[in-house]
Amino acid sequence: MKQILQTAKINRSTFYTYFNNKNDLLDAVEEDLFQGFHEVSLDVPLNEITASQPNKKIMQEYYHKLVEYIYQNGQKFELLASDKGDPAFLSKLLKLDQGIWETNKLIKKVTVPQHYAFMGILSLITSLINDWAKHGFQESPQEFEKILSAMITPILLGDLFNNN
Repeated sequence: MKQILQTAKINRSTFYTYFNNKNDLLDAVEEDLFQGFHEVSLDVPLNEITASQPNKKIMQEYYHKLVEYIYQNGQKFELLASDKGDPAFLSKLLKLDQGIWETNKLIKKVTVPQHYAFMGILSLITSLINDWAKHGFQESPQEFEKILSAMITPILLGDLFNNN
């Protein structure tokens, strides 16, 4: 707690005015990140990704905005994904991603049960983001965007996600 107060340059009573404990603070940071993820998804017409002729430009725009958001909030991601963070953070992020994908109908028709399709693609995305954060964002956002695109786009446009 002492380190949090010193880093924030606030006294104990100020902290407890806003939070009951460290877990409340973690929850607030997490909620802020999730809200940002949601806002990124609203900025891009994601429903066009799975149109009969998927729009690769929109996919790239989404990857770009997502990666930039993650990079700008890197310390928060590192903290929440670390041993000192929320053990359920990645599961919550996965659930949030699934909600975004379902809302935008990003998976209309798949050649396997939809649950497995969601879990497969979203687990891959979440794992990549987590690994990038845990390794201190070694790749630049542009490099990571290319990695994400190279790994995810072929899956979305491939036979598994046959949206016709």
